Amino acid sequence: MYLGLEEESSRCVLGRQYERQEEEIVALRALAKSLKEEVKTIQKRQQLQSSACCDDKASVGGRQRIGSHEYFKLDVQIEKLEEENAELHRQLQDSQDELQRARAYIADKLPVYKLAAVKANAELRCVKSQLQQERKQSDRLQRQLVKCKARQDDVLARVGPERGNHQEEHEDDGELQESEAVRREREAFFRQCMRQQPGCFSPGNKSGIQSDVGDIIEARNTQLAGSKTVVKTDKLIHEDLMDLDFDLDEMNLSPTKSSKSI
Repeated sequence: MYLGLEEESSRCVLGRQYERQEEEIVALRALAKSLKEEVKTIQKRQQLQSSACCDDKASVGGRQRIGSHEYFKLDVQIEKLEEENAELHRQLQDSQDELQRARAYIADKLPVYKLAAVKANAELRCVKSQLQQERKQSDRLQRQLVKCKARQDDVLARVGPERGNHQEEHEDDGELQESEAVRREREAFFRQCMRQQPGCFSPGNKSGIQSDVGDIIEARNTQLAGSKTVVKTDKLIHEDLMDLDFDLDEMNLSPTKSSKSI
């Protein structure tokens, strides 16, 4: 019985040892794998370092081949580019400052310009209404002008025959169209005749002759007054038309101009 227990205990110990050995084997395999990876990374680093060294050597060799004169040219070009870059930065800063000042000026003057625009719009509306009123007035004056011209044509149509009659009467009776000087000469001639022949002219005949002469003069004056009245009427109509034309010219607002200005 004791032998059986010992065998079982030895088996258990062996089993545990076997498990430990397997675990150690697994750990060793993992360690070997990690070591391989580290070796690979080290090799890659060495390759990179070797390639960098080769590049450095090549660049150094190239610089040595270029020479000091080429280096000087490159340095001068670099300095010029740096100066241009600094100048561009300065111009950019100036432009930004100017932009800020312009924005501040616009923000300051914008309310004033808005107010001026509102006032100008109000004045424009007022002027537009005034132009409309003046256009109505010009249309009214134009209608009056047309009426006056029609009235003038009517008066001329009615006065034309009367003028023709007056001209015929004046042609038939030339003595009525004599001047004042001729009339005075005739009166003086009649007086001289009366003085030279006192027996032939009695006081009654003298008064009759004077009354005949007065009748002739009165008839002539009546005819002249009628013709003057006609001429005066025509003249007044022409003056009215000239006044209307003067008003239209003074306003300078014919319907065409007012429509264009509106």
